[in-house]
Amino acid sequence: MSNLATTLYRHGQLGEAEQMQRDVLSLQLDILGERHPSTIAAMKNLAITFYNRGRLDEAEKLQRDSIGLWLDIFGSRHPHTLTASLDLSVMVYEAGKSEEAAKLLRETMDLRIEVFGQDHPHTVRSMELLKLIDSERSQNSYTQRLSQFFSRFFS
Repeated sequence: MSNLATTLYRHGQLGEAEQMQRDVLSLQLDILGERHPSTIAAMKNLAITFYNRGRLDEAEKLQRDSIGLWLDIFGSRHPHTLTASLDLSVMVYEAGKSEEAAKLLRETMDLRIEVFGQDHPHTVRSMELLKLIDSERSQNSYTQRLSQFFSRFFS
């Protein structure tokens, strides 16, 4: 079911994908429990669908919940936690909270440097995003380049 939800999502059928992701999450909560990595991944997937449907508050809340679980289970330096934190920084930024987004992203980037090294693609992606957010904040304009980055990021 999760694979079908991903396929629907990738084909732009976000409403159908969301419903299937909700079903997947419900089943995984019942069968695997809240702290199982597959359940947390299902939460993240649903949060990203909410984000892409413009439901930023729901996306942010669910993403924060998933980060809390990743932190409890794996700690702050685990790749799943770091990826979820980067996703949250994008969601927070899109919700108009650029100061908080930059802070979250700096923390994530610092950990990515420690864990992966400065030249790792995940670290470089964090650095690029932080530069774009800082640039946007200082120029106070939403650039086309930033929109393109976000669309590439969640595709």
